[in-house]
Amino acid sequence: MGLRNWIWLWALFAVLGAWLSADNSGSILITVTGPGGTAMAGAAVAVASRSLIAPRTAAADARGKVLLAGLLPGRYRVRVSRPGYETAEREIGLVQDQAVELVISLRVETVHETVVVSKPLPTVDTRSATVAAHITAEEVEAIPVGRDYRAYAQLVPGVNVVPNSDGIETRYEPASKSGNFYYDRGAAMGSRDNTYLLDGFNLTDMAGGTGAMALDNDAILEEEVITSGLPAQYPGGSGYVANIVTRPGGPTMSGSVDYFLQKPSMYAGFATGDSRLRSAREDKHDGGFAIGGPLARDRAWFFAAGQERSNSDDVELSASASPVPRRETYGFRRSNGLGKLTLRPSDEDLLTAVAYADLRRTDGSRDVNTPPNRYAEGKDDALTYGLSYQRMLAAVTLLESQFFDSRRDTKAVPADPGAGPSNTVLYEPGEAVPAYLRDLGSSGDASRTVQRKRQASLAVTRFVHAFGDHQIKAGVQWQRWEEANSTERIFGDSMTSLAPPMAGLTLGGARDLNLLPASEADVIYRALLLAPASAAFRALDADHNGVLTPAEFAAARFGSTAGNVAGVNFLRQQLEYAGVNNVGQTDWAFFLQDDWRLGRWSVAAGARVEKIRYFASDGSTILAMAPAVYPRLGISWDVDGDGRQKLSLAYGRYSDPLLSPMIRFAGNLSGSIWADEVFLGDSWFSYRTRGSATLARDAGFAPNLKNQVATEVQLVYGVNLTPTVGFLAQLYHRREDNLIEDYDPAVYFDPAVAGRLALTPADFGYPASGPGSVNYFLGNLVGGKRRAWGIDLSLERRFAGVWGASLQYSWKRAEGNSTSNGDANLQGDFVDLDPRQPYMYGPLPGTIEHQVKAFGSYRTPWNVELGALVYWNSGAVFTESDIFRPGSYDIYYNHRRPDGSYVRAGTEKDPAYATVDLRLGYAIPIPRGGRFKLILDVMNALNNQGPIRIEEAHNSPDFAYRAPRLLLAPRRFELGVKFTW
Repeated sequence: MGLRNWIWLWALFAVLGAWLSADNSGSILITVTGPGGTAMAGAAVAVASRSLIAPRTAAADARGKVLLAGLLPGRYRVRVSRPGYETAEREIGLVQDQAVELVISLRVETVHETVVVSKPLPTVDTRSATVAAHITAEEVEAIPVGRDYRAYAQLVPGVNVVPNSDGIETRYEPASKSGNFYYDRGAAMGSRDNTYLLDGFNLTDMAGGTGAMALDNDAILEEEVITSGLPAQYPGGSGYVANIVTRPGGPTMSGSVDYFLQKPSMYAGFATGDSRLRSAREDKHDGGFAIGGPLARDRAWFFAAGQERSNSDDVELSASASPVPRRETYGFRRSNGLGKLTLRPSDEDLLTAVAYADLRRTDGSRDVNTPPNRYAEGKDDALTYGLSYQRMLAAVTLLESQFFDSRRDTKAVPADPGAGPSNTVLYEPGEAVPAYLRDLGSSGDASRTVQRKRQASLAVTRFVHAFGDHQIKAGVQWQRWEEANSTERIFGDSMTSLAPPMAGLTLGGARDLNLLPASEADVIYRALLLAPASAAFRALDADHNGVLTPAEFAAARFGSTAGNVAGVNFLRQQLEYAGVNNVGQTDWAFFLQDDWRLGRWSVAAGARVEKIRYFASDGSTILAMAPAVYPRLGISWDVDGDGRQKLSLAYGRYSDPLLSPMIRFAGNLSGSIWADEVFLGDSWFSYRTRGSATLARDAGFAPNLKNQVATEVQLVYGVNLTPTVGFLAQLYHRREDNLIEDYDPAVYFDPAVAGRLALTPADFGYPASGPGSVNYFLGNLVGGKRRAWGIDLSLERRFAGVWGASLQYSWKRAEGNSTSNGDANLQGDFVDLDPRQPYMYGPLPGTIEHQVKAFGSYRTPWNVELGALVYWNSGAVFTESDIFRPGSYDIYYNHRRPDGSYVRAGTEKDPAYATVDLRLGYAIPIPRGGRFKLILDVMNALNNQGPIRIEEAHNSPDFAYRAPRLLLAPRRFELGVKFTW
């Protein structure tokens, strides 16, 4: 960030007077009254907590009010005193983004005593339209859920439970509301719509849209998961926002040590006789520690946590991965650490320095269907530093600033380079062929990706009393994301070959079988017409008249095996130049919000303005988007004015910026250059170049491109049935617009090809001459849309005393004509898959219509703890499909019937299934406040090994259409021990 930008940032701060970064704190508003409700000006208020480095003190103003802001989540003791009156104390719970209101009445002192009242945290917040769950490690310690922040999110109403997850890693990203649990490439599971904030740092992976780091669960003070009604200070999208706050330390030394393990012998036997459907048996170890305490009384705290996770899994290869019985070992090791220092140089100032490290190593694959020659070795190291400053001004104003710097270095190399370049062999579509005959060669050339994130923010929260109570928040946030992607030449090429029995297949036949999609064949044909002097043109020009007709082109035959020991030469990608593609984006966000409370009404009104600039590998601007405004509004009505019932309405618009692969796609001007080649005649013909600034660019950005946006309307009724039991009913509607895809201009700008669906350059902001010399361009998908409606019901008893439980039901209907999430898939290349085609609109793949979730824990008088998690869903929607380029692109799209028509999207469904997970714990108290605990987890306790996914494609080389492709893993056990003090 240059000096000029810093000067502008500080000048802007001075003009607006207030900024706020992503909140990870709460506030307490105290009204002190005396006999008859008179305001008690000057009353002394003191607040203490294990979350506070020192007690906070203040005096009530002329209206008897005191505001204490910037408080971390935790339990707080509020003490109010005034000479001549009895001292009053309240014990309350506080969570992120919550303003707790307390009215404390002082009685005239007759006998000197202190009145202490404990007030439990209500399950339903009747003063907010934001729907959020607040999760702590202590609350879920007895529930059989994974030990990471993504696993915690699965306990939130409306968020699905990820199948086959265990205690160490959550295998796929959970989905919420309109967030989708599906991806066209490989028909893969997992959401890419969530946002993760760690102490204010956005740790969401810029390439995959998933949580990018891991940390020990005992490092988490609280995780807030917001699913609806996002305040203006938060970014957001289609999924949830998880705001994770780490522990600050404490007034006394405390900590924990834990160790968990799972061995292959802890698995029940597989019920299926099909080796392709068996999973790896994990041999994993997970050890962690956390420790914190004071360095100087009331002035300095420290906290440190670390975790070592390792797998050495027993992978029994399937009959698809190996022709003979064979076992491999999958190696995984992950080490992460957190260090935090909190300083209080004065009573008004707080300074926090933090560092996170996450180091990963992988060797091989845990997929039993992957041939060992395709294994890779990976390294993934991330290191993040952060500095936060907080200052209280005039008792009613909180100033905050933050800066983070993060670097992540990922590298993958082939585990078996002796196997040569990767060579994917294509067989007759629909023919089931073992992977060891299809996936030949190694995993390919080595690759390296270096990501850099820098993030800064300035903030002030100000409390104002005028026609009600206001917390006015305004803010600016800046972040710069960069990604340097490079290829290390080992082989310099990768091949797609035809199986030997297919020798003699014509180019037209390959097109008809979809081995060479029609759009790709058109690209090759156009390239040949521009190269009449090439050997390929001469070989196909059968009558040697200098004109290559479509019939001559379609008659070209593939039959050469020159230089190819695996099959018939067909397609090849050749590395012409190995370089670094360094692209990225710069984001500015500004927002203003007022949380206004008047009587029974609470209103949170605000707006967020975002401006994004994408830049290419040579530093030039690909696209500077115009500022976009995203309004937010939440209205909550406390029905009886006693904090028991509420009705709330929320409206919001949220942006969903592009992920880095699409920036890399459009911004590669100085990185690696690849040539796409086809074997015609007796030689390779280069028909397209990718990654060149001087030849045809691979892709560009349409000048009028807008970021994908989600619009939400939500209605909520909530009631606190008892101080610890609450019921919440949510009704929501979400709409997603400005969907983004890559377009082939040669298809859509030619009415002879696109017909009635043809578009013009002006539709994307180009002049009449078009996008220039590019293979593709990224634009908003014309006619693309997604809609979702849902109901989430939850009945929860907050853990208190000896037990807690939650019962949840979700209904969701999602429809649309595209699942694209800023992808480069097929809808801008194939007119037949254009979202405006009537058969493209339907239920969205990945949608789960019905879900039921129940979990809870109970602590017996004998120090035995029992926990359970029960989950059922009605099966995910899918589209009867064909696969585009199986083994390479693997993009699933609507099946084409023999008569040439296409099936409607989303008409099929995976099987329904249910799982039951159990946890048994036995706690042994140790003198001086310690505790030793034994833990046994039983995953899939009923040993239901039924299918949870069936094959969606007719031309899958692995499974027949509608045959089971994924089963629930067998019952398995996990043991753990934990010592806390």
